[in-house]
Amino acid sequence: MCYYNLKMKKNLILLVFIFFLFPLKSLVLAQTQNQEKDLPLLFIITPQDGQKIFGTNLTVSFLVKNFIFTNPVNRPQNQKNEGHLLVWLDEEIEEEQNAQKIFRAADFTLENLEPGQHHLTLELVNNDGTSLKPPIKKVVNFQIISSPENSPTPNPTLLINPTEPQENKKEEKWEKVQKLTQLSLTVVISLAFFALLMTIGLLILNRVGNK
Repeated sequence: MCYYNLKMKKNLILLVFIFFLFPLKSLVLAQTQNQEKDLPLLFIITPQDGQKIFGTNLTVSFLVKNFIFTNPVNRPQNQKNEGHLLVWLDEEIEEEQNAQKIFRAADFTLENLEPGQHHLTLELVNNDGTSLKPPIKKVVNFQIISSPENSPTPNPTLLINPTEPQENKKEEKWEKVQKLTQLSLTVVISLAFFALLMTIGLLILNRVGNK
């Protein structure tokens, strides 16, 4: 009988442990997915890869998400999803020292470009100029074509406001509230489920011990 009771107790403890791992695994997966959703995003609107540009000036349009532009002079310390943009044009070695720095989410113009193929790289970086983890970098290749005055003009570029619209800020705040609510519910459900399993296990152990 003692051997039987000991075996029952071990099986119950193992069962409780296994059932506890499932909600814990779900919680870890939910946290990982939320972290991936919070990663900054960078898109180059114009120029597109392989695009032919008529003229010597190019307006570069880009779009960012989950990222706040700041000037490192005012905020030298690194903060999550905060920093500025580095721009390289036809650089073989891309370092902070030879990059142009952009401190707001607005279009910028590259002037007096020579005819031929060009290589443009944009990267979101921290306030101190170091790469994000993981690095957020986009690369496009385009061609500048010198042409007479009657040649086709470039397609109009998408203008991006220097500051984020209030509607976007409200949407981001609402998304953060939803994520926190989902995370809190997951934690509460996991703890309640674990407490229920522990209670059932203790009741069964007491009943087996009384026999």
